[in-house]
Amino acid sequence: MPVFIHLSIMVVDKKVIKKKYKGGISAFKNNYYWGEDTNNQEDDELFAVASMNSDDQDIEELISNGLSFDMELQRSDDFTIVNRYGGALWPVSWLQHDYSFAWHVDADENFIEKAKAVDKMTMEKIADLFEDGINLFSTIRSW
Repeated sequence: MPVFIHLSIMVVDKKVIKKKYKGGISAFKNNYYWGEDTNNQEDDELFAVASMNSDDQDIEELISNGLSFDMELQRSDDFTIVNRYGGALWPVSWLQHDYSFAWHVDADENFIEKAKAVDKMTMEKIADLFEDGINLFSTIRSW
């Protein structure tokens, strides 16, 4: 399921968190204040940690808890940062994105098509759906 790209999101493959992150998924969620009062998202394959700017992302926290980052090349295969305006700071083989959403290469094609359809909607249509209780600016689910 695609995740919405807020101004900036740090995207991590859940498989990497399970395999490498000290304490696994529960520790990751605890360290990144997961809950309804944040814009952080998760789907079946990804975690997306929202921030105002890419500089606000805590890469050091990921590194100290077991994820890899090449300081010289300024990139990682374990995670990336995707900005709403400008795209990914570095590419990773397991992630694709468009203007509004990012998704794992293993994501369900039906959800990817829904994400792509949102980019083509008018703001009027988005507002109508929002009034019907459908928030298009969140993780794509079976709305």
